[in-house]
Amino acid sequence: MKVRTAFFLFLILAAASCTNRAESEMQGSWQAYEILEEGVPLELDPAEIRFEFREDRGYSFFSTLNYREKGAFRVQAGYLYTRDSLQAGAIEKAVRIERFSTDTLVLEMSDQGKNRLLKLHRSAE
Repeated sequence: MKVRTAFFLFLILAAASCTNRAESEMQGSWQAYEILEEGVPLELDPAEIRFEFREDRGYSFFSTLNYREKGAFRVQAGYLYTRDSLQAGAIEKAVRIERFSTDTLVLEMSDQGKNRLLKLHRSAE
């Protein structure tokens, strides 16, 4: 019984460690280079879209039409969760991390029932 309990405790700690690692590896500036909706590129300038993830688990998001978000983020079970503190009563949003490496971040989301992929690369800070 003690071995089983220790094993489950190990799994929980390992999962938490991976989450913390993903959050720390995500820190920095990310610039969009492509946005696809249902597999088709959207007609907008991806250079206007970027994320900044900080060590304190804060983030800033910049998008088209001067849209901005700023708040807290976390990574859990393959999803990026954000909560915008600029808008009163904002709810936590989740997007699926489709791909993540040291220089590439691909986020999958749904916008009005349509599948959307936001592809970003790490940019110089």
